[in-house]
Amino acid sequence: MKRSNGGGRSGAFLSLDANLELLKKTGQLDPFQYGKILVNSRQNLIDSIEQYEFIYDVLYEAVLCNLHPIKLHELKERSNLYKNKNARQLMETQDSHENKLLQMLTPTLRIGDCAGGHRLENRGKNRDVMVVPPDHARPYLQTLHGESKDYTYINAVEVDGYTRKSEFIVTQWPKQQTVDSFWTLVFDHSCHTVVNLTNPSNPKHYPPFIHNKGKQNYGPFVVEVINYQQYPGITSHMVKIMKRRGYSDVAKLLNVSRNYMSEHRELSTQMEKLTFMISEIMQSGASQAQLEAEVKICCVLSVKMWPIEHKVPLSTASLVDLIRMTRSWKKRAPDRPETKPTIVMSHNGYSRCGIFIAANVCIDQMDMDREVDVFHAVKMIRINRPQLIDIKDEYKYLYDLMLHWYMTSPEYRIYDNDDTTTNTTEDNVDSSISISRVDNTPFQDVSSTRSSTKERKN
Repeated sequence: MKRSNGGGRSGAFLSLDANLELLKKTGQLDPFQYGKILVNSRQNLIDSIEQYEFIYDVLYEAVLCNLHPIKLHELKERSNLYKNKNARQLMETQDSHENKLLQMLTPTLRIGDCAGGHRLENRGKNRDVMVVPPDHARPYLQTLHGESKDYTYINAVEVDGYTRKSEFIVTQWPKQQTVDSFWTLVFDHSCHTVVNLTNPSNPKHYPPFIHNKGKQNYGPFVVEVINYQQYPGITSHMVKIMKRRGYSDVAKLLNVSRNYMSEHRELSTQMEKLTFMISEIMQSGASQAQLEAEVKICCVLSVKMWPIEHKVPLSTASLVDLIRMTRSWKKRAPDRPETKPTIVMSHNGYSRCGIFIAANVCIDQMDMDREVDVFHAVKMIRINRPQLIDIKDEYKYLYDLMLHWYMTSPEYRIYDNDDTTTNTTEDNVDSSISISRVDNTPFQDVSSTRSSTKERKN
């Protein structure tokens, strides 16, 4: 661990690591005693009451959520447990237990946390006044557009992925007055992919935000559809987004002398990018006005197999295809897509979005660790938008979706024999227990444990 003064976060990490190892070996925790050891070693390793409370909170959550990832081949075994009456009751008990934990551990956002979305000039931009992004996690718009006093606001929120912070941006279907803001979001944050999970039938309530061919103006942007494809259950729009720009700015860059550019490498790089951009547009037969534009490429993928009144899609196979298409485009999109966010949108800005994001988090975990932890994936993505993942229907569907992904991905098959041949008959029995992951401690008792912990801290 490394920190500027050798303390702070380093002490918290060391204390947590030591206590979790102690918990694994003895079933006990002793943060106070280990805290004394740290302070004796270096005084500032634990330098505030807040840090000490944080250690207790993390350890409490680790004990409370004693749910472990399951191996990939166990996904099918877990699904089969629902076919047996007794095992199904066990699984339903487990699901209920996990749902209660998620509800209890999901943070509550106060009005003060979401002050931007509750300002008078921004209230009309929200479809649901109860679903407003916290200020610390909303993507701010930079391009001046529209007539609102606050052009920086859009009802959207950043959500972390498995390996990268703010890997996704969740937003609602744009309202009539926020369609320009939607394309500003795509452009300002260089989003390479938009995943639209709603296929509404009421254009008055859900105005179209994209067309099928040609060019169309959206505020300060010209959006050109350069490729439109229809697949079973999915449509794809490849679009070129051009931000209009004053011709004098372009001419100023084009007339810079070579000597000046050689002395100013950064400006030279900008010049090269601009020249390439203009040549690309000219090859596509653009007009002079479009030569004054900045250009970005984005792929908009929309579902057709998910009616607005259904909580889960009609076809899991089509949703899997959508995830594969998104991940494939992310690998080959221009301008370093691995560092750019993916926009995920639905009619209300939370339904369905959680399924797509949690599925991608779980898939990344499967690829890297050969295991999956749906519970902690859902817990993580609900931090900035608590409404993500309907606890009853969408949460259970996530397990089915992950099983479908696993069964249709041959690259995972090579690990099956390694995992299964090492198990004895007794191990298989233990495996069934670990798949259900039911904590024998009643939920009410766990809650009371937290109260007693707080009393000791006070």
